[in-house]
Amino acid sequence: GDTIKYYIVNTGDYYLTYIWMMDPYNQIKKIDANTAYYGKIMTDDELASLGKKSVIKTVGEMLNLYIKNSMISVNDALVGFNASGFYNNGGFTPPDSYYHNRSDSYFVLNDGIVTRNHLTDGKELRDIVGIDSNGDFRVFGTKINSNERKELAEKIINEYKVKNTWSFHPTLARNGVAYDNRTTSAKRQAICQMDSNNYIMLTSIKNLSFSKLSNIMADLKCKVAFNFDGGGSTSFFYKKKGETSVSKVICQNNNSGGCRSIAEGIYFIGR
Repeated sequence: GDTIKYYIVNTGDYYLTYIWMMDPYNQIKKIDANTAYYGKIMTDDELASLGKKSVIKTVGEMLNLYIKNSMISVNDALVGFNASGFYNNGGFTPPDSYYHNRSDSYFVLNDGIVTRNHLTDGKELRDIVGIDSNGDFRVFGTKINSNERKELAEKIINEYKVKNTWSFHPTLARNGVAYDNRTTSAKRQAICQMDSNNYIMLTSIKNLSFSKLSNIMADLKCKVAFNFDGGGSTSFFYKKKGETSVSKVICQNNNSGGCRSIAEGIYFIGR
């Protein structure tokens, strides 16, 4: 369509998905366990009949249910990726049971609604990112007290007009400068904003260190680049205009041999 264009490059070590959107603020969306389980796709009665077990396992399955329930039109193209966190299958107390402690954040926004709000004094925050009213990614996260966090949350919503946040870490690059030199290596999922309308998603096939990932993002001249959850959560799906389901590019296996359940994803769609 005329409002979104994307193409995918396989470098051998990682995919680069180049995405242009007419209106990023309204075309960058969040797919999440809360939306998938409550109100829009599955009722409490339906969950009860299934013993309240996790039944939606991957970004692809959630996106297909979004399409089936007309939350995404088949007349639109889209690309979708794992973003932050993944299910903690030990309980069913939303929203907390949807988030692994390694992606813990005090503040989660889903479509303008605060679904997670931890205000513990002195705890080191994982970074969170959100899209402001200009369509720009902003990174939030610092060691502050509960009152300062409350003020920041209000500012994120009321001043920056952020509707969705994603939580993981770290910030990789700003204005073409690499931010992380650690050698820790794993499969990675990362986002790069080039300018007001152009974004790049990196999805690694082979392990990358934070240092190499940061330098890749710096070489791409990213205005801002941010690491999402990767490893066994790395997932990448796309849909062409007019198709009724998404196609898998990559979806990592977990220990049981299937794709890992995830808590949040990010997708880009036409309008």
